Amino acid sequence: AIDGLDEFDLTSQDIAIGIKETLEKDRWFLFAHLAE
Repeated sequence: AIDGLDEFDLTSQDIAIGIKETLEKDRWFLFAHLAE
């Protein structure tokens, strides 16, 4: 979905990328915490 946004709205694409990066970071933190 993010790749398709570049044709329509770059601002929305940037927001979606930011949300995706935040979710990936939170996921990494969760897995790192559970591995301890």
